[in-house]
Amino acid sequence: MVPRNDPPVVVARDLDAGGVTKGSGTVYLAQEDENLRVEGLSVADVDAGAALLTVTAGVLHGGVTLDGTFPASGLADGLESYRNASYTGTLADVNVRLAHLVYRGDRNWHGVDDLTLTVVDAVGHPDGPGAGDGHTTTRTVLVDVAAVNDPPAINVEGT
Repeated sequence: MVPRNDPPVVVARDLDAGGVTKGSGTVYLAQEDENLRVEGLSVADVDAGAALLTVTAGVLHGGVTLDGTFPASGLADGLESYRNASYTGTLADVNVRLAHLVYRGDRNWHGVDDLTLTVVDAVGHPDGPGAGDGHTTTRTVLVDVAAVNDPPAINVEGT
Protein backbone atom coordinates (compact mmCIF):
# COMPACT_ATOMS: atom_id res chain seq x y z
CA MET A 1 0.00 0.00 0.00
CA VAL A 2 1.34 3.40 -1.01
CA PRO A 3 1.00 6.11 1.66
CA ARG A 4 -1.24 9.02 0.69
CA ASN A 5 -0.75 12.68 1.50
CA ASP A 6 -4.00 14.02 2.96
CA PRO A 7 -4.74 17.72 2.38
CA PRO A 8 -4.59 20.26 5.20
CA VAL A 9 -7.81 21.80 6.53
CA VAL A 10 -8.29 25.43 7.61
CA VAL A 11 -10.44 25.59 10.74
CA ALA A 12 -12.39 28.73 11.66
CA ARG A 13 -14.08 28.01 14.96
CA ASP A 14 -17.19 29.85 16.08
CA LEU A 15 -16.27 32.72 18.36
CA ASP A 16 -17.90 34.15 21.45
CA ALA A 17 -16.10 37.48 21.11
CA GLY A 18 -14.68 39.19 18.06
CA GLY A 19 -16.68 37.25 15.51
CA VAL A 20 -20.06 35.80 14.74
CA THR A 21 -21.23 33.00 12.53
CA LYS A 22 -23.51 34.03 9.69
CA GLY A 23 -24.78 31.29 7.43
CA SER A 24 -21.90 28.98 6.67
CA GLY A 25 -19.08 31.40 7.43
CA THR A 26 -17.35 33.22 10.24
CA VAL A 27 -17.48 37.01 10.18
CA TYR A 28 -14.96 38.96 12.25
CA LEU A 29 -16.01 42.37 13.52
CA ALA A 30 -13.50 45.23 13.38
CA GLN A 31 -13.42 49.00 13.80
CA GLU A 32 -12.08 51.40 11.20
CA ASP A 33 -8.40 52.36 11.77
CA GLU A 34 -7.87 49.81 14.55
CA ASN A 35 -6.05 46.50 14.72
CA LEU A 36 -8.10 43.32 15.04
CA ARG A 37 -6.54 40.19 16.48
CA VAL A 38 -8.18 37.45 14.43
CA GLU A 39 -8.80 34.54 16.78
CA GLY A 40 -9.98 31.02 16.14
CA LEU A 41 -8.16 30.23 12.90
CA SER A 42 -5.96 27.14 12.74
CA VAL A 43 -4.73 24.44 10.40
CA ALA A 44 -5.25 20.70 10.82
CA ASP A 45 -3.35 18.07 8.83
CA VAL A 46 -3.63 14.47 9.99
CA ASP A 47 -0.38 13.38 8.34
CA ALA A 48 1.77 16.51 8.60
CA GLY A 49 4.23 15.07 11.11
CA ALA A 50 7.41 17.13 10.87
CA ALA A 51 6.69 18.23 7.29
CA LEU A 52 6.69 21.91 6.46
CA LEU A 53 3.53 23.76 5.54
CA THR A 54 3.24 27.26 4.12
CA VAL A 55 0.36 29.47 5.19
CA THR A 56 -0.47 32.73 3.42
CA ALA A 57 -3.03 35.23 4.69
CA GLY A 58 -4.27 37.83 2.23
CA VAL A 59 -6.76 40.71 2.18
CA LEU A 60 -7.98 43.25 -0.36
CA HIS A 61 -8.61 46.42 1.70
CA GLY A 62 -6.01 46.46 4.44
CA GLY A 63 -3.07 44.55 5.79
CA VAL A 64 -2.33 41.38 7.72
CA THR A 65 0.61 40.28 9.81
CA LEU A 66 1.42 36.93 11.37
CA ASP A 67 3.62 38.35 14.13
CA GLY A 68 1.03 40.41 15.99
CA THR A 69 1.99 43.96 15.04
CA PHE A 70 2.50 46.39 12.18
CA PRO A 71 5.59 48.60 12.11
CA ALA A 72 4.81 52.29 12.56
CA SER A 73 6.17 52.97 9.06
CA GLY A 74 3.62 50.54 7.60
CA LEU A 75 0.77 52.42 9.23
CA ALA A 76 2.11 55.81 8.13
CA ASP A 77 2.91 54.79 4.54
CA GLY A 78 -0.21 52.70 3.92
CA LEU A 79 -0.81 48.98 4.14
CA GLU A 80 -0.33 48.02 0.48
CA SER A 81 2.88 46.11 1.27
CA TYR A 82 0.99 44.11 3.95
CA ARG A 83 -1.81 42.74 1.74
CA ASN A 84 -0.28 39.26 2.12
CA ALA A 85 1.74 37.61 4.86
CA SER A 86 3.32 34.15 4.58
CA TYR A 87 5.07 31.76 6.92
CA THR A 88 6.60 28.31 6.43
CA GLY A 89 7.03 25.91 9.33
CA THR A 90 5.74 22.78 11.01
CA LEU A 91 2.04 22.44 11.73
CA ALA A 92 2.59 23.55 15.33
CA ASP A 93 4.64 26.58 14.23
CA VAL A 94 2.05 27.59 11.62
CA ASN A 95 -0.71 27.48 14.25
CA VAL A 96 1.37 29.63 16.62
CA ARG A 97 1.69 32.23 13.84
CA LEU A 98 -2.04 32.08 13.10
CA ALA A 99 -2.69 32.75 16.80
CA HIS A 100 -0.90 36.09 16.26
CA LEU A 101 -2.77 37.05 13.07
CA VAL A 102 -3.70 40.73 13.08
CA TYR A 103 -5.85 42.54 10.50
CA ARG A 104 -6.14 46.28 9.95
CA GLY A 105 -8.25 47.93 7.26
CA ASP A 106 -6.86 50.68 5.06
CA ARG A 107 -6.92 54.16 6.59
CA ASN A 108 -10.50 55.45 6.84
CA TRP A 109 -11.80 52.39 4.98
CA HIS A 110 -14.92 50.55 6.11
CA GLY A 111 -16.90 47.70 4.61
CA VAL A 112 -16.50 43.94 4.26
CA ASP A 113 -13.08 42.53 3.41
CA ASP A 114 -12.16 38.97 2.44
CA LEU A 115 -9.45 37.37 4.58
CA THR A 116 -8.19 34.40 2.58
CA LEU A 117 -5.98 31.73 4.10
CA THR A 118 -4.09 29.43 1.75
CA VAL A 119 -2.18 26.45 3.12
CA VAL A 120 0.22 24.31 1.10
CA ASP A 121 1.58 21.12 2.61
CA ALA A 122 4.92 19.68 1.58
CA VAL A 123 5.46 18.24 -1.86
CA GLY A 124 7.33 14.99 -1.43
CA HIS A 125 5.67 14.21 1.89
CA PRO A 126 7.95 12.63 4.52
CA ASP A 127 6.07 9.31 4.28
CA GLY A 128 8.51 8.39 1.52
CA PRO A 129 8.42 7.74 -2.21
CA GLY A 130 5.00 7.66 -3.74
CA ALA A 131 3.47 9.64 -0.88
CA GLY A 132 1.92 12.04 -3.35
CA ASP A 133 2.22 15.68 -4.21
CA GLY A 134 1.49 18.53 -1.90
CA HIS A 135 -2.02 19.88 -1.52
CA THR A 136 -3.32 23.43 -1.43
CA THR A 137 -6.31 24.35 0.71
CA THR A 138 -7.97 27.78 0.68
CA ARG A 139 -10.59 29.21 3.01
CA THR A 140 -12.03 32.72 3.11
CA VAL A 141 -13.60 34.38 6.13
CA LEU A 142 -15.04 37.87 6.22
CA VAL A 143 -13.93 40.92 8.18
CA ASP A 144 -16.72 43.47 8.66
CA VAL A 145 -15.05 46.84 9.35
CA ALA A 146 -17.42 49.33 10.98
CA ALA A 147 -17.14 53.03 10.18
CA VAL A 148 -15.98 55.39 12.93
CA ASN A 149 -17.10 58.99 13.20
CA ASP A 150 -13.86 60.89 12.58
CA PRO A 151 -13.45 64.29 14.24
CA PRO A 152 -13.69 67.28 11.91
CA ALA A 153 -10.46 68.80 10.61
CA ILE A 154 -9.80 72.46 9.88
CA ASN A 155 -7.63 73.24 6.87
CA VAL A 156 -6.41 76.82 6.62
CA GLU A 157 -4.79 77.73 3.33
CA GLY A 158 -2.13 80.41 3.01
CA THR A 159 -0.88 80.37 6.57
